[in-house]
Amino acid sequence: MICSTTNNTRSFRNGDQVPAYEPTPEQILAACLEIQSEWTPAERRRRANQRSERMMQRSVSARRIVVDHLELSDVA
Repeated sequence: MICSTTNNTRSFRNGDQVPAYEPTPEQILAACLEIQSEWTPAERRRRANQRSERMMQRSVSARRIVVDHLELSDVA
Protein backbone atom coordinates (compact mmCIF):
# COMPACT_ATOMS: atom_id res chain seq x y z
CA MET A 1 0.00 0.00 0.00
CA ILE A 2 1.43 3.34 -0.99
CA CYS A 3 -0.61 5.63 1.21
CA SER A 4 -2.79 4.72 4.11
CA THR A 5 -6.04 6.58 4.32
CA THR A 6 -9.29 5.56 5.89
CA ASN A 7 -11.51 6.26 2.90
CA ASN A 8 -9.03 5.25 0.18
CA THR A 9 -8.69 8.81 -1.15
CA ARG A 10 -5.85 11.28 -1.15
CA SER A 11 -6.47 14.86 -0.04
CA PHE A 12 -4.60 17.87 -1.34
CA ARG A 13 -4.08 21.24 0.35
CA ASN A 14 -6.72 22.85 -1.84
CA GLY A 15 -9.30 20.35 -0.61
CA ASP A 16 -9.40 18.22 -3.75
CA GLN A 17 -9.63 14.51 -3.20
CA VAL A 18 -8.65 11.83 -5.66
CA PRO A 19 -8.71 8.06 -5.28
CA ALA A 20 -5.48 6.77 -3.76
CA TYR A 21 -3.28 4.93 -6.23
CA GLU A 22 -2.64 1.46 -4.88
CA PRO A 23 -1.05 -0.66 -7.59
CA THR A 24 -1.44 -4.41 -7.55
CA PRO A 25 1.64 -6.62 -7.17
CA GLU A 26 1.32 -7.40 -10.89
CA GLN A 27 1.34 -3.69 -11.78
CA ILE A 28 4.39 -3.11 -9.57
CA LEU A 29 6.23 -6.00 -11.23
CA ALA A 30 5.32 -4.73 -14.71
CA ALA A 31 6.57 -1.23 -13.86
CA CYS A 32 9.83 -2.60 -12.42
CA LEU A 33 10.43 -4.75 -15.49
CA GLU A 34 9.74 -1.79 -17.78
CA ILE A 35 12.25 0.37 -15.90
CA GLN A 36 14.86 -2.39 -15.78
CA SER A 37 14.47 -3.09 -19.51
CA GLU A 38 16.22 0.23 -20.16
CA TRP A 39 19.23 -0.61 -17.98
CA THR A 40 22.55 -1.32 -19.65
CA PRO A 41 24.48 -4.46 -18.65
CA ALA A 42 26.84 -2.20 -16.68
CA GLU A 43 23.91 -0.65 -14.81
CA ARG A 44 22.56 -4.12 -13.95
CA ARG A 45 25.95 -5.16 -12.56
CA ARG A 46 26.27 -1.92 -10.58
CA ARG A 47 22.84 -2.33 -9.03
CA ALA A 48 23.37 -6.03 -8.34
CA ASN A 49 26.65 -5.30 -6.55
CA GLN A 50 25.13 -2.54 -4.43
CA ARG A 51 22.31 -4.79 -3.36
CA SER A 52 24.57 -7.67 -2.47
CA GLU A 53 26.94 -5.48 -0.45
CA ARG A 54 24.05 -4.20 1.67
CA MET A 55 22.49 -7.59 2.14
CA MET A 56 25.67 -9.53 2.81
CA GLN A 57 26.43 -8.13 6.23
CA ARG A 58 28.09 -10.85 8.21
CA SER A 59 27.46 -11.32 11.86
CA VAL A 60 30.47 -12.41 13.86
CA SER A 61 30.36 -13.63 17.40
CA ALA A 62 32.58 -12.11 20.07
CA ARG A 63 34.06 -15.57 20.61
CA ARG A 64 35.24 -15.73 16.99
CA ILE A 65 36.87 -12.31 17.30
CA VAL A 66 38.77 -13.40 20.43
CA VAL A 67 39.92 -16.65 18.79
CA ASP A 68 41.12 -14.77 15.68
CA HIS A 69 42.91 -12.23 17.86
CA LEU A 70 44.65 -14.94 19.88
CA GLU A 71 45.73 -16.74 16.71
CA LEU A 72 47.19 -13.51 15.33
CA SER A 73 48.95 -12.81 18.65
CA ASP A 74 50.65 -16.20 18.50
CA VAL A 75 52.07 -15.38 15.08
CA ALA A 76 53.56 -12.04 16.12
